Amino acid sequence: WVDMQTDSEYQRAIFARQLPAATAHYLFYAQTDPAQPFARATDGTIAVSSQLPADAVRDAREVVGFTDSHTGVLNNPAVIATYRRILRMPTDGQ
Repeated sequence: WVDMQTDSEYQRAIFARQLPAATAHYLFYAQTDPAQPFARATDGTIAVSSQLPADAVRDAREVVGFTDSHTGVLNNPAVIATYRRILRMPTDGQ
């Protein structure tokens, strides 16, 4: 988990260059209470601010938030439906 810490060597390396233009990525995040101010929002384990690094948000085709917990999001029907929707999308020129 050390690699996932903000500003870790791993994170600096993966954000040092952009993904190829043909590679789309989607960023999903969870928060337990969407009424919380961004600075205090969390999924019960990880701060939302840590889930949304600026480089990843900037390059994402879509950023989607879900009201759920750190582990609950893994079985959330809305997450699964969104993931399936993305998989059905046509690819850019492929």
